[in-house]
Amino acid sequence: MKKRLALVLAVLLLLSACAPKDAPEPSTTGTQTPTTEAPTTEEPTEAPTEGEEAAWYAQEAATPLSYEDLTTKDLPYSGAKWMIAQDGKAWVYHLYNNAGVLEVTDEGGWDGPAHTIALPEELAAATALGGDGRVGYLFTDTQIAAVDLQTEEVKTLVEADHLLTAKMVSYDVIYYASEAEGKASIYRLYIPDGKVDTIYEGIPVYPASEFWLIVPETTLGKIGWTMMNPEIMEILTKEFKNPDSVYKNTSQKFDFSGVWGQPGMIDTYQENNPLVRSICQVIQEKTGTPALVRCWYDPQTEEYSQEFGVIDDCFTGTGLRHDHYDPDAAAPAAPQVSAGDWQALEAKAPVEAGEGTSDCFLYAKPYEYPALFALIPGQDPVQLLEGVTEWASFQNHIYAITREGDLVQASSMGSQTLYKAQQGALRLLDCQNGMVYAMDGEYLVQVDLENMQQRTILKGEAIVDCRFIEENQLYICQSKGLHEIQYILNPQTLTLEETVLN
Repeated sequence: MKKRLALVLAVLLLLSACAPKDAPEPSTTGTQTPTTEAPTTEEPTEAPTEGEEAAWYAQEAATPLSYEDLTTKDLPYSGAKWMIAQDGKAWVYHLYNNAGVLEVTDEGGWDGPAHTIALPEELAAATALGGDGRVGYLFTDTQIAAVDLQTEEVKTLVEADHLLTAKMVSYDVIYYASEAEGKASIYRLYIPDGKVDTIYEGIPVYPASEFWLIVPETTLGKIGWTMMNPEIMEILTKEFKNPDSVYKNTSQKFDFSGVWGQPGMIDTYQENNPLVRSICQVIQEKTGTPALVRCWYDPQTEEYSQEFGVIDDCFTGTGLRHDHYDPDAAAPAAPQVSAGDWQALEAKAPVEAGEGTSDCFLYAKPYEYPALFALIPGQDPVQLLEGVTEWASFQNHIYAITREGDLVQASSMGSQTLYKAQQGALRLLDCQNGMVYAMDGEYLVQVDLENMQQRTILKGEAIVDCRFIEENQLYICQSKGLHEIQYILNPQTLTLEETVLN
């Protein structure tokens, strides 16, 4: 089974949007700094040592990253899940709040939660952020809390009048945003000692329900956020008070007559506010004012940038992969099928096949890039490769793309590089009929495993998806701006046909 990892920790939600035309100036007034407290560091009175509960519990506490390293070294954020290895098996656990019950769940299992905790009433609707195998973290609209996964003790780490969102990027770090008097501020919580750093403040956010945080990929990386364009919200606020507004009933697409002018309809704090998006789409179409804005801030250089975007029908759930922040982009040219000359691979013979090729998984240790592990009976998980972005198993071997731009063949007996990126970044890996396929920049590379040779068979811009859906049917999708075009390539006959699968 083909498996992929998305390394980008913050993919933009389609239900997000907008910001100011000018960079918001950091504010010194009108914001409320949340109160914080460091979590408890005491060991549990008695760690579980046997039975089902022991299987999920991290017997050893993770060594925290020092605050100095957090702020001076550029290390990857690796998420807040944990791995338990035992008797030739491995489990990667995460946390989920199921209607007020905090569940410790194995990502690859179907046996239900390994452990459950009944949350107190004030956390019943909380969002689970993650955990380290000993402590779990959650947030509500007023607090971020830590829950001891054994004793069930709850400790409040952050309190605020209105928390917009929170995201846990490692065992040690949570980014969050709070709002007060129409201004949003972004913070970073260093959990080991409860230290809070203000990343950016004074962001004019309205409505708060449309603010979304884009967390950094690394400790020194850029942070971003999306929100509604204040300029269009100014128009909406004025028009919503007008009972005769031209936006009240557009007849062609939207009729807002039933809710027009009702208090709270456009400034609600609810997570999704489709009314605001729908009205802003109409205003956007009539005035030409973009409804969305995406902002970026680099804490290292203090540089701020922003880009405007549009709302379209994707926001009602079409599933199309549009780039709403490049709405004027021209449609991509159709891919060109052309077989290049076969060239010998760097490797001359396959790696010897070994055990565990059908039972592999990706896991990122704290502040490391994901590594590929194989499960071999009677052994702890064997690390095959580090820095893996995508992988697939085929014919008793593993094929993987690394961050260095290598296509690697691996097994528990060793590994070797088959192909190095020549045209750009390697991505979109898949295998079929003794062939491995991957995009190298704008070129589709075909690797012949029997004859240990490779060639290019297609060139196309803006390809965002490339995978087999059936025998000799390679699905290819181009996405650029508000255009999405889909094709089926037969790699045997080298014929390309446009299609619509979505």
